Amino acid sequence: MGRPWGLMTAGVVIIGGGLSYISAILGYIAFSEVLPIAAVILGVGLILEGAIKQLIPAPGEMESIITIGWGVLVLAIGVIGDLNTRGYPLPILLGAFVILIGALAVLAAMKMWTRRAPQTEKVRQ
Repeated sequence: MGRPWGLMTAGVVIIGGGLSYISAILGYIAFSEVLPIAAVILGVGLILEGAIKQLIPAPGEMESIITIGWGVLVLAIGVIGDLNTRGYPLPILLGAFVILIGALAVLAAMKMWTRRAPQTEKVRQ
């Protein structure tokens, strides 16, 4: 049985949602910002989980770079949602998001490059 990453992620979601909801009740943030702030907290939690996986790897677990990539993606979605609720223009935010997706794709390809390189032998002529 592997480590309980799902339970840890669920705890981060619950804590993030609770903290952002309490912040909205106290008037620190608007109620429309509750979900984006909870997504930001989840993204940071996933990045930290990926860092833990990198430091203490276990056999059979998802690679840490994948968890960190999902964390960056969720963090970006949360930040874009929060900035959108604060009045920033959505087309600019979506453009920045597309650039982030492209950067994540390039990083994933570079990570896989050495593992998927074909092993060819030089043909003697």
